[in-house]
Amino acid sequence: MHQIKYLKPLTISRNSSAVRSGRKDPQYELSTTISLTNDLGEQFFYGETVVTFQVRLYEKRQFTEAYTIVSTLREKWSPGNRAMNFKACLSGKELNPSGAGGFVSVYTSVDDDAEVHDAMNYEDLDTTEMIDQTLEGTDIVDVFRGYETEMVRNTGVQFIPISSDLLEVPQINQELPIKTDRIALRTLNGVKIYEELSGSIARHLWDAGNLVVSLPRDELISFLFKGDTVLDHDRLNILELGTGIGVVSIKMSKHFPNSKVCATDLDDAREICQMNIDLNGCDNCSFEELDWEVEEQNGVKWDVIIVTDCTYNPLYYDALLHVLQRESSSHTVVLIAHKFREPLSESEFFTKCMANFTLQRQRWYSDSSTLIHMGLYRCQK
Repeated sequence: MHQIKYLKPLTISRNSSAVRSGRKDPQYELSTTISLTNDLGEQFFYGETVVTFQVRLYEKRQFTEAYTIVSTLREKWSPGNRAMNFKACLSGKELNPSGAGGFVSVYTSVDDDAEVHDAMNYEDLDTTEMIDQTLEGTDIVDVFRGYETEMVRNTGVQFIPISSDLLEVPQINQELPIKTDRIALRTLNGVKIYEELSGSIARHLWDAGNLVVSLPRDELISFLFKGDTVLDHDRLNILELGTGIGVVSIKMSKHFPNSKVCATDLDDAREICQMNIDLNGCDNCSFEELDWEVEEQNGVKWDVIIVTDCTYNPLYYDALLHVLQRESSSHTVVLIAHKFREPLSESEFFTKCMANFTLQRQRWYSDSSTLIHMGLYRCQK
């Protein structure tokens, strides 16, 4: 999986060359910098594609379907690129054609025919072969062997478009430059999500969360409750651990509008998560601070517990497993989705997990650069 990431906020400044020429109509320069990377931003897309930048003008300070495309620029991304600068020089009439002002954003997308240069030849591997290649030298395959399994292979390269934050069109005599806040907006399977440009662990989109959000409702229900006729699937208590920007909890609240969804994380995630809950109008979803190393329990009987991409740090394995055991009852199903990054150390978590949880079913997802395991567990109580 790959993502478009803004490395710098959108900036509007005066076009210095136009100022020197003495032109009366204000001349503006819009600029930003993007990159095509993996979810953590440390691996760059090694391939060929075309990046499209659209300067969009909105009447109000909110993203709607009603906007005017002021300018479009297409730039080629080539293997070895690490960043791409965007710059558009626009006159005042171009940036503000009606004279009524407004708010501007840069919408960035990648062509559907992006082609990866696959030096490892992973593109030709099926999911079983990808598992063998990625997890070689670990005991993870043995841990998961013998359980109900489904293999899913994703072909092609997909990028989720992203918009810079909105910036008010400057007044003629306004002091420049001006910049957006360090946030950007994506729309992911019906969920609008703000994330930060800073690269904070808690404040951006992770691949396993992206995967869970992409599951259609019927497919998710089948994975969670296959053969279970006891639970009322419309009225659930759902807990997410390590919610980050809140995308998974928000999607669950949309899938199950009559359910209670509790998104939890450290306080560092509160602001961005609450912003996204409010942005999506999710009255049945709330954020609560939860430190896995603090012994507390709110007494709710959870029907579903969801954990996505929280198993990357061995220092917190015991704390996470303790919370999962504490918050689970005999009927609770636990969905853990994990992208393998450091298989040797990550195998320790799943070995420990299987000592107290029973794997009900699992799916392996792979593409040319990613291997994700999604498992459904029950606590052995």
